[in-house]
Amino acid sequence: MTYIKDLKIDRYNLDEELVQQPQLYYDWAIKAVFAEVDSKEAKNKYEIVLGLMVNKIKRDPEVYDAGEKVSDFIAKAIASKQKRVKKYFRRYMDALRDEKTLDEAKKSFQQRKNMLESLTSLNVQLHFADPKVPMAHKEEAERRVKDAIRRSTGLKRRKISRRQK
Repeated sequence: MTYIKDLKIDRYNLDEELVQQPQLYYDWAIKAVFAEVDSKEAKNKYEIVLGLMVNKIKRDPEVYDAGEKVSDFIAKAIASKQKRVKKYFRRYMDALRDEKTLDEAKKSFQQRKNMLESLTSLNVQLHFADPKVPMAHKEEAERRVKDAIRRSTGLKRRKISRRQK
């Protein structure tokens, strides 16, 4: 049940990642649904086995060294130590762990979707962005172009004097 590989994003192949995202999310969401059902079934089985064992202990407390009269709390404590009850409890805990893990995987795939959207937006911005040239370099480049034009046309720099009134 390793979803880590499916969460990785190849940022140099975003078109393929975007196409795969819905299927990956669906696959892991379905696994999460089945894990939730399995967890509920395991819990029900555990509770049934525990209840049967509690009833058995209450009916025949001497067999389990529980004394003559046994309360529900004591019967449940004794029952939880029985091998069969422990086995079903372990199955329930494993199923619960799988359910929680897959629920987090589902959330992670939602985050993956958000990241793909952000990366796509960033790539569009970078692809269509105007080049940024510092002002000093821009002024220097303009001066060089003007000087080159003057040299090629033979024009000289002239100062224009203003007429005085």
